[in-house]
Amino acid sequence: MNTILHVRFPHLPFEAYPELSGVFTDITPAVQILPGDGALLDITGALRYWRRTPAQLTDLLQTRLLARHDLTVPIGGGPTRMIATMAVTTCHPGQVRLISADEALAFLHRQAVRALPGVGPVLERTLAQYGITTIGDLAALPAGTVQRIAGAALGRQLHDRATRGFDPRPITPAAPAASTSTTRRFPRDELDPDQRRRALLALACELGTVLRTRRAVATRLTLSVKYADASETTRTRALGEPTAHTPALRDLAYQLHDGLGLQRARVRALALRADLADDRCTAHQLTLDPGDERRRRIEAVIDRTETRYGRGALAPAALATPPRARTTGRPVRTYGRGCR
Repeated sequence: MNTILHVRFPHLPFEAYPELSGVFTDITPAVQILPGDGALLDITGALRYWRRTPAQLTDLLQTRLLARHDLTVPIGGGPTRMIATMAVTTCHPGQVRLISADEALAFLHRQAVRALPGVGPVLERTLAQYGITTIGDLAALPAGTVQRIAGAALGRQLHDRATRGFDPRPITPAAPAASTSTTRRFPRDELDPDQRRRALLALACELGTVLRTRRAVATRLTLSVKYADASETTRTRALGEPTAHTPALRDLAYQLHDGLGLQRARVRALALRADLADDRCTAHQLTLDPGDERRRRIEAVIDRTETRYGRGALAPAALATPPRARTTGRPVRTYGRGCR
């Protein structure tokens, strides 16, 4: 039986990933880095090599991460990567939760249905209308019923995952992916181009924050548009110069979107992916534009504010919820010209 670990760590500078990957490969060669989320390790073969139990090997891994990188991380484990990922979401930093093969199904059925790979916000709301809130509720349904709700292919896949914990996705050893992405799903298929541009603004702002946090820059930007019929269009274009500057990312995202000529298309989701490079290995073209320098100073203020108060503490005025529509939650500070 396989033993998969999911190690979750916070956003790290881009240059930290090779060193961090070395800690994992010292334990097992089967390592898949997930930038911005953590890493997946298949320690099935390493258990015999190290002559240790999964708990002992996990303790060794935590000790090395703390000693070498001062990282206190949560680790989840299970017979599949799906179970390992669910396990790590129940852990606080420094905690370990290992789910054995015998208890995997019982653990799986207690989880919320949104934790199941393939269940997005729209499908989660649809399932809730039928009273299906946990994976156990979904597993109790006949396969045909799940297919009628979620569609033939996805329904069959969800039923297999819910009833048997089936997850064939392998751990693919690879170098840290030199890209990062962010996605927005609309609550309903979106026809309004202004709402799509608003979503692209939010994606560009989020992507810029992540890049600056990792001390990385984007060299190319890829826009993916998913439609109501599940088809998808992808466009890629290189930036004029490598950058983490939000207005540059926003402008290129707008150009990619406008170039598709989506007039009455029903858009279900938008995604932006940036190919990364280390910002220390790139040059920035100086300008004499005081407006550009002012926007960069605003970005630095935004980054410091979000570091202290959390993601979303500052938002562009174009993304602010109208006061009458906001009934709960803490206020969000807005700024007018830094990103719009």
